[in-house]
Amino acid sequence: EKLEDAFRYAAETGYDGVELMVWHESASQDIANVAGLSMRYDVPVLSVHAPCLLISQRVWGPDPMAKLGRAVTAAEDLGADTVVVHPPFRWQRRYAENFIDLVSELEDGSHVAVAVENMFPMRLDAFFGRRGEAAERLKRRGHPGTAVSAFAPSIDPTDVGYANYTL
Repeated sequence: EKLEDAFRYAAETGYDGVELMVWHESASQDIANVAGLSMRYDVPVLSVHAPCLLISQRVWGPDPMAKLGRAVTAAEDLGADTVVVHPPFRWQRRYAENFIDLVSELEDGSHVAVAVENMFPMRLDAFFGRRGEAAERLKRRGHPGTAVSAFAPSIDPTDVGYANYTL
């Protein structure tokens, strides 16, 4: 229902297309259903966001490499030119080791651009205490607290040299 609402709102407000966020809502995982909504509301899917976030770790199974491949297939089926994906999490070692080659292989084997999207670091001071307390610490220090990245090799995908990015 939420997915259909998104297509309806996009049509009513004149959007030229949408990015499909594949996540736990089953309708977003059913590509035939998505294609039907796209046709019904005359709103094309321009990109597919692979289920690579913490909230979507188990969508389409546990293997992140297979999920990225499936996202490319979904994009092809929907006529989308782009798949958006975030860099691997640090604990996804095998995926991280193969990620650069996988992105290249998927692009070479399809008409779909795999755009690696940057991720902002998490500020540790925001996790310890309420917002007001974190703001007070920031004022006392004069700069933000320590930032950590859960992504490998870093939060900045431009360090690697992918063919496509989304920032």
